[in-house]
Amino acid sequence: MGKDSRFVAFAKHFEDQLGAYLSGIGALFLAVGPFFKPVSFLLTGIFMGLGVVAVIASAIRSNKRIKEADSRAAGALERFKEREKEIVQHLETSKQAKSAILSSIEQIVSSLSKQLNLYNGAIRTTVYAFERSENALVPLARVSQNPSFASINRPKYPATNGHLGKA
Repeated sequence: MGKDSRFVAFAKHFEDQLGAYLSGIGALFLAVGPFFKPVSFLLTGIFMGLGVVAVIASAIRSNKRIKEADSRAAGALERFKEREKEIVQHLETSKQAKSAILSSIEQIVSSLSKQLNLYNGAIRTTVYAFERSENALVPLARVSQNPSFASINRPKYPATNGHLGKA
């Protein structure tokens, strides 16, 4: 696919602009027609007729191009909607996978805390992930017999503050 020759490039440009050329020629014929002497009604009629034909041809061509553009836009919109559905489906699958992973981590932490005799009402066991971009610890799972200890209150804990920062 090399560069088009000058003639091909001109032909494509002319084809793209044909409606505008026809409209301009039609307007020119319509403007020039009345300036002929009244004795040459035939010449005036020919110019006026050619002008009307050119303007009508331009309108028809423009209407056809608008319909083609609408058709292409409708196809692109349909493809966009299909892609959006795929993305939403992948997002839902991703949310389900995340939920399953977090549930598995919680089950593992619960099992480990029971095996280590840490599962009671006075102790809570938490597993954190380190988020480098914000230098924070994000709780992934927290277990305890005491329901108020088992809930995760904050979404992030600064890695440099409090007991976590000391650890």
